[in-house]
Amino acid sequence: MIEFQNVSKKFQGKYVLRNFNLKVQEGSKTLIFGKSGIGKTTIFRLLLGFMKPDEGQLLYKNERLNGKNIWVLRKETVYIGQELDVVDGTVREIIRNILSYKINLKAPFEESKLIELFDFFELEANILDKDFQALSGGEKQRVLISIFTLLNKKIYLLDESTSSLDREMKNKVIKYLLSKKEWTLIAISHDQEWLNNEGLNIIEMGGN
Repeated sequence: MIEFQNVSKKFQGKYVLRNFNLKVQEGSKTLIFGKSGIGKTTIFRLLLGFMKPDEGQLLYKNERLNGKNIWVLRKETVYIGQELDVVDGTVREIIRNILSYKINLKAPFEESKLIELFDFFELEANILDKDFQALSGGEKQRVLISIFTLLNKKIYLLDESTSSLDREMKNKVIKYLLSKKEWTLIAISHDQEWLNNEGLNIIEMGGN
């Protein structure tokens, strides 16, 4: 479904990613594991077409990524990044904004199911009317995971999406994410809790 073939990327003449290979099958769960600053986030930026590789190529559904199919990929993808302070307003207002995007207009989003997810992730239902910026890092991560779960996309890209959770909640969230058999999931993390799960393709990255 997704393939990196000998992909390299340089910044200021220095490789942040070199000869990177990855093949992701539809419905699989992949963990890109390693400490910060070794090029993990660059992988997602390349995949989503926010930057181009200096060497190698990326394929989506056996076709090289280009200006046309990158939009198909983005339409089928949810990306939850590390930056949690990029949106303003209450949680309810943020949801309304997300659902207003053209690619989400037909999303099967039900508030009752969202409340169920909030309860599962130990969030109060009244968090809907709280200022997103006033929430803790862990609350923000659980809120975003809950919202984007209900968009029912095919591909989920998670960049350090459990980093602000305590150990018990990390394990709960990870097991939930991995239980979604219909998802093709790629997670970037340095959290050890991800490693304790079966059926996970682990790509360990080290420093250059």
